[in-house]
Amino acid sequence: MKIIYSSLVLMLVLHESHEVLHTREISFVRAYSYIVVNNQKTDVCFDTAMSILKKLKAVSVGDCIYKCLKATNMNLKGINFVRSGESCSCVPKMNVLYNVTNLKKDCLAFMACSIDCPPEFEYVVESHKCYNFQSAKNTWNNSRKLCNNLLNSHPVVFDDSVENYIIGFYIGSKC
Repeated sequence: MKIIYSSLVLMLVLHESHEVLHTREISFVRAYSYIVVNNQKTDVCFDTAMSILKKLKAVSVGDCIYKCLKATNMNLKGINFVRSGESCSCVPKMNVLYNVTNLKKDCLAFMACSIDCPPEFEYVVESHKCYNFQSAKNTWNNSRKLCNNLLNSHPVVFDDSVENYIIGFYIGSKC
């Protein structure tokens, strides 16, 4: 399931409240992870214990996304929506480890698709980046050449301890 919020929809909704937001299209897809279950694409929910979440009330997934876009000033990573409690959790984009859990029965989690990964790459929700794991043993020069020739990518550079931690789990799920 994919939800697309276009600027036209946002503008129509926002026109009544006399607010103006950036005019751009944002797509949302079900949240998934390859790390929760080793190397299997698994639907997940964002961990509700994360302190960065903003919790709201909403009547639908669309209502939740709309309210979260507003609450995060269009800086939205994803949402959790629980229909039974009309509960909506907003996950802002931040440089943190996005904890996710196996999908719970009544939780619908969606994430913003601001990156399209090439077919050979996997999107890792926990870091909001695309990776391609190459397990062949090579010299540094051969490995770098392989990466650089793979759709203009580059060997992974650990920007910080959060990404280093996530990469450890990602590689662990591949072995």
